[in-house]
Amino acid sequence: MWIDFRRISSLHESYLSALGRAIAISQHLEDTLKYVLNLVEIVEEGKKDEDVLDRLDQIHDRVRRRMLGNAIDRLEKIGVFRNSNFETLKSGRDARNYFAHEAGLIVSEVPDRPDEIALRIKTFEDHLTHVIEADNLVSSWSYSIQEKAAPPFGIGASYMKKMFSWVTAPIKDCNSQ
Repeated sequence: MWIDFRRISSLHESYLSALGRAIAISQHLEDTLKYVLNLVEIVEEGKKDEDVLDRLDQIHDRVRRRMLGNAIDRLEKIGVFRNSNFETLKSGRDARNYFAHEAGLIVSEVPDRPDEIALRIKTFEDHLTHVIEADNLVSSWSYSIQEKAAPPFGIGASYMKKMFSWVTAPIKDCNSQ
């Protein structure tokens, strides 16, 4: 059946606007993780073969083709980061999959009751927290790689709070009207 646009309220539209922002963070998570994995793969290849510089394009292409879950598994297998980090990454992957495959179904199921909508928003926010935590983790790795120093104290907590507020702003704004 087709989407019944007459049933989509301004709250539904605000939710979808927030979903677009959540997907952008999810893509940032995936891209940053692949950046980190690319560098780790180059180091790993360099340990085995001095001609690794001749194969940088091949390594880069191989990493870029990986799906997020596969990239997380590969990074975990190499073992350069703490195991506890991978729980965060896997929760982030699951949240990203929710945003990509389920969260947008609100337009075809169009819940009308306030309790149904509130539950959808709560589920959205729970998943959002996981994807932001994972994005913050890989962003801190990327920062450390590029700056050759640990991220400034408190930046991670501030980043996560700002991201959560930015993504949920369309929903909050709609609810306050």
